[in-house]
Order: sequence, then structure tokens, then C-alpha cells
Amino acid sequence: MTLESKLQDGISLNYAFRLQPETGPVSFGEMTRLGSVLRDTDLSILFEFLVQPPALKPQGTHLLDGNLKIVMAARPTPLPPIRIRLEREVTDEPAPVSPPSAILQALSRLTLYRMQERARAESQNGELAQATRSLKNLAAHLLEQGHRDLANTVLLEAENIQRKRAFSLTGEKEIKYATRALLMQEGEIST
Repeated sequence: MTLESKLQDGISLNYAFRLQPETGPVSFGEMTRLGSVLRDTDLSILFEFLVQPPALKPQGTHLLDGNLKIVMAARPTPLPPIRIRLEREVTDEPAPVSPPSAILQALSRLTLYRMQERARAESQNGELAQATRSLKNLAAHLLEQGHRDLANTVLLEAENIQRKRAFSLTGEKEIKYATRALLMQEGEIST
């Protein structure tokens, strides 16, 4: 699947992350590869948009216009594209509505994944004190959510960075893939 799209003026995309069926960051552009999706499987992608004030319109803000293109191996001719238009209502006094719990859970887990990404980047850039702080912060969040073993691994890796000035190869991989696996926990993310 690919998404051919254009962001509206005054709109930028900070981050895109595929939640289902396989988790991972999505490189967004005019032609965005969304990857393979098996039949009868949901595709869930979380987009984080930054909307500048001039883009806010009283009738609603159009975030993205595009076409979803699907190529099926079993079909020699492509399916017709599906028009995609993402928009949000704009109001001066929004009603106090809580976001769906599935979105909140996905954001919580995505935050953990992004925290480990930030710590890895800080370590690679030589910002070792900041990488250590980021890992300790990640460990606190993991403990809060009941992931004690992973939190211990993260704390050991923070100590490793302080002593050896780098991630261990196994620790870095374990943290990356374990936080990614949290996003895939079955039954907790729905579309």
C-alpha cells in the first residue's frame, strides 16, 4: 500500500508511526510506502501533525488530501485508488471530549518507543549525560506501567553508558525491540 498525498499549507507532519500490522516509523512524503497488509488485517497509523494558526479555518482544517493505492499480488490490474482526506473541526470552545482509549494507549506506548529512540540518538551524538537521563526517565515510565524487567534492562544500560560511554549491542537491541513489542500487544490497540 502507498499513500500519495499533499499536506495543506500551514500543516506539517512531525511523526508517523505504523501500529498495525507491524510496528515501526513511517517515512512520510508525497509518496509514502505504508507496507504490506494481509487480507482481513487492520492497518493503523498514528500521525502527529503540527498546525500553524493560519491553517485554522472556521469550517474545519484540512490536514491532508491524498489517494491510497493498493496493489494486490493476486490481481493483475491495480485496484482503483481510495480518496483520503483528513480534516478536523475547529472551534474556539471545544467540547470536553476524551480521546478514545485505544488512541491514549497507543500514544502512551509510542512515547516509550520514542524515548528510547531519543536516548539512542543522544548516545550516538556523544550527549552521554542526556542519554543517561533519558534512559532513567524511560525506566521510570516503564516501572509505572508495570514493565519491571524492561525497566531494569534500561537502568543497566544507563549504567553501561556512564561506564563505557556507549550502549552495549545487546542492550540497545533489547530495549529497541522490547519497546516496539509493547506497541504490538494484542487486543489493546484497535482501529
